[in-house]
Amino acid sequence: MAKLRAATLYLVGGFAFGVAWGGAVGFDWSVAGLVLLLSLAWASLFIIKRQKLFLIFALVALGALFGLIRFAWADRLSLSLDQVCLPATKVDQLSCEGLVVSDPDRRDLTTRLVVQLDGEQGDLSGRWPKVLVTVDNFTNYAYGDRLVISGRWQKPENFLTETGRVFDYQNYLAARDITQVVYHPKIEILARGEGWTVKAWLFKLKHGFLANLRRALPEPSATLGGGLLLGDRGGLGEQTEENFRRAGLSHLVVLSGYNITIVADNMLRFGAWLWPAGSWLFGVGAVLLFVIMTGGEASVVRAALMGSIALVARRYGRPYEASIALLVAGFLMVLWQPRLLVFDLGFQLSFLATLGLIYLSPWVDRQLKRVKFKFGGLREIVSTTMAAQLAVYPWLLYKTGNATLIGFVSNIFALPVIPWAMFLSFLTGLAGFVAETLAVLAGYPTYLILWYVLAIAERFS
Repeated sequence: MAKLRAATLYLVGGFAFGVAWGGAVGFDWSVAGLVLLLSLAWASLFIIKRQKLFLIFALVALGALFGLIRFAWADRLSLSLDQVCLPATKVDQLSCEGLVVSDPDRRDLTTRLVVQLDGEQGDLSGRWPKVLVTVDNFTNYAYGDRLVISGRWQKPENFLTETGRVFDYQNYLAARDITQVVYHPKIEILARGEGWTVKAWLFKLKHGFLANLRRALPEPSATLGGGLLLGDRGGLGEQTEENFRRAGLSHLVVLSGYNITIVADNMLRFGAWLWPAGSWLFGVGAVLLFVIMTGGEASVVRAALMGSIALVARRYGRPYEASIALLVAGFLMVLWQPRLLVFDLGFQLSFLATLGLIYLSPWVDRQLKRVKFKFGGLREIVSTTMAAQLAVYPWLLYKTGNATLIGFVSNIFALPVIPWAMFLSFLTGLAGFVAETLAVLAGYPTYLILWYVLAIAERFS
């Protein structure tokens, strides 16, 4: 078993290297051929000399070859807009038909729609393109709407951030299979409700819950509560978002792995109470539905996969190792979408933070044993916070040029109350389905704890 685990580790490591090489340099058949020859040569040397080092090189090279090919396959050409769209009435514009395939992302001033183009242009082989459509906020488009979109389509353009770094917006969207964008086009609704019924119901439930929070709580507390539970950021405002970013607390309002770990743990507890024999199955199903409801961001999917692996291991009496679960979750996600590894900062930070919790947290905890903590459990909060921050800080600084050390301190003040903030926000939103008055009453303690989190963000910004 140990030998199989080591071989798998070398293959997965090589696969990650191959994907990273494909993303940074691109695919070349001559490079792929050279890697194949090297793997065969090292495998032959291992058979002849029986030296373990040659086997390691062969496995890493074989994994790298697989990674190169997988990235090239993911980077294959989609159907062009000229193939799936028709000329519009205005010059340089195209009229495209497609389906809204995710929940509209409503911001302060605009709403973003992810649309899968299809149309009826005959038998075409290739991937149908997915596009990002930016519209005004007063529009009322929803998941499952079939639209005809007429406008001037363009490739996403990279832009400079406040720190002077170039944000690779094109590859950021490509990691989500989005190849084209259009701003404020002319849109005609052909039909509604063509999406998956379960997904549409989950989005409806989500919107109802967020509406309950907004009726019971003032802004930005309502959006913060919705962000902690469901990743909602529509009403935070630029200044509040900037406060969280400067204070090193942005991960709290983007539904990070920490948030979903709390959600998954409570789902498991509820499942054990509701159906003891099938609590693991209830937990896996509930986490899957939650991922669909929240849009399936990389950090959420990673945490959901790790949680599901833990539940299945518990069901069959197998030991759960977080490091193996992280490796499996990361491999499956990169296998599904290789661009995540190279171009999705959220995936990278989520992976690094989890590595920090697994490997650095015990070391930090040992160092903190010299310090006397007045409150029970505070040492664990401090050690996990510092471990995660230490793991992500160098990479965050390299990628953005704007990583703040204040996050080491601000998280110690904010994280202890986050489970309570999530729980009270959940009760407030749930009460809104019963009676608005009940939601308002539940909203008083919820507001106090959310106000505290907002105050911490403002104080440390």
